[in-house]
Amino acid sequence: MFEDLTENEKNNVIDSAVENIIEGIISRSLDWNTCSVPVRADSCYECGDAIIHIDAKTTKNDDGDSSSNKINVEKSQTTYDYNQDLEVSSKIWKPYLRYYENHNYYGKIPNLTYFVRIIYSETNLVESISLISVPHGQLFSLFGNDILYAGKQLEHSDNTKRKNIRFTINRIIAVEGQEWRNCILYERK
Repeated sequence: MFEDLTENEKNNVIDSAVENIIEGIISRSLDWNTCSVPVRADSCYECGDAIIHIDAKTTKNDDGDSSSNKINVEKSQTTYDYNQDLEVSSKIWKPYLRYYENHNYYGKIPNLTYFVRIIYSETNLVESISLISVPHGQLFSLFGNDILYAGKQLEHSDNTKRKNIRFTINRIIAVEGQEWRNCILYERK
C-alpha cells in the first residue's frame, strides 16, 4: 500500500504520523505560534524568547544510525555551526539556520533545534522514543567537530560540500553536564 510514495513524500509510514502528532500536541498544550521564517525545520514555533525547530526522525532498529546512536540532520535544521565552514570527513558542512532571528517584540532570539526520534521495528512497532536537543552553533567551542559524522548525501551541484550531516548523540551526552540532551521518553521492554 505504501510502496508508491513519491520521492518528495516521507519514506516510511511512521514519519508523517509523528510530525502530525507533535504539531497536534503543541497546538493544544502550549501557547506557541507557528513561525514562518525563510529557513526552518519541518515544524517551527515562536515561543516568545526563542524560535523552536522540531523535526521527527524515524529510524528502523536495524539501521546503522539506530545502533550507533546517530541522527541525520539537514542544513535547515541546525545552527551547528553557522559562523564557519566545518570539514567533516574531508567535505565541507555549512548549515543555513542562523544563530538568531530578529523579533519585532523580543529583539534578538535564538534558533533552537530539537528532534523527536522514533526507532521502529520491521513490523512498524515503536521500539523507543527520544527527545534530542542538538547543540546550538554557539556551543561549538564546547563540542567541536567530535560530535559530527558524515551525512548521507553530498550537494548535487558541488560534491565537495555536504547536504546533511549526522550528529553522534553518544558524543554529545558524553560532554560533562550535557546528558539532558537525550531524553528517552519510551522504550519497549
